[in-house]
Amino acid sequence: MSPWPVPAQPMEPVLWPSPFDDPSFSWEVKWDGIRLLTWRSPGRLEAVSRRGRRAEDRYPELEELPRVDAVWDGEMVVLREGKADFPSVLARHFGRKGLSATYMVFDLLYWKGRDLRREPYEVRRSLLLESLPPDLPHVARVESFPGEEGTRLFRAVEALGWEGLVGKRKDSPYRPGLKGAWRKVKAFRLEAFWVGGWLPHRGSFLLGRDTPEGLLYVGKVAYPGGPEPPLRRREDPPFLRLPPLRERPLFFEPTQKALIRYLEWTADGRLRAPTWKGWVWDTSK
Repeated sequence: MSPWPVPAQPMEPVLWPSPFDDPSFSWEVKWDGIRLLTWRSPGRLEAVSRRGRRAEDRYPELEELPRVDAVWDGEMVVLREGKADFPSVLARHFGRKGLSATYMVFDLLYWKGRDLRREPYEVRRSLLLESLPPDLPHVARVESFPGEEGTRLFRAVEALGWEGLVGKRKDSPYRPGLKGAWRKVKAFRLEAFWVGGWLPHRGSFLLGRDTPEGLLYVGKVAYPGGPEPPLRRREDPPFLRLPPLRERPLFFEPTQKALIRYLEWTADGRLRAPTWKGWVWDTSK
């Protein structure tokens, strides 16, 4: 990897308990994807993940970036029905073909020989809009919203089932690591998953979601009890790759769905903080 014009070290938001309205901030939608810093110049394209691993070969969509000697910061996402789908982008990152990705760009660290990291967010934001055309097929500029609209915007994001918001101080420079000038507010999401197994001692169902290859295991959720639809037993697991479990599960044909509330996807494609909300009674496979 060639020496970059600026260090490939991302700035990270701290977790914030609730949205707020503050004119000294701007708000952006938080996109659920894989973080990439990307350096593009007339003869070079390099992208690195949050852990410093090269990624440009995985995403030919980055070739759309203009050859202007710039370093952008953003999230690579796979969109489904207008929402970023983290399991899909994870599958794409590890080699599944046929999933189109989009680079959602939200910051500009370097442009045309100028290190912008000490510039305030407002200046970097203005130059970001100048650096990228608005109509690229697989590269998009993340929209910014007034800081006074944080509470209202969060309600809208929550209703749409999106990941959350990031608030950024307008006067903040770009500094690597966790910084309070950036604040992320996460929204819980609702989604229906197939029930494919049961852990008797834990009182938990095993959950899965459809993929082109089959049923992908996404985690387990405690079941509070109540009326149940008929679940047909089977001997083998219905999931593609079931990790080792502490007890032997009972397996079912995945013909019934459950509505699950969860916070986010983990890096290995599991549900974080899932809670049971009820059966989806009218589902048929």
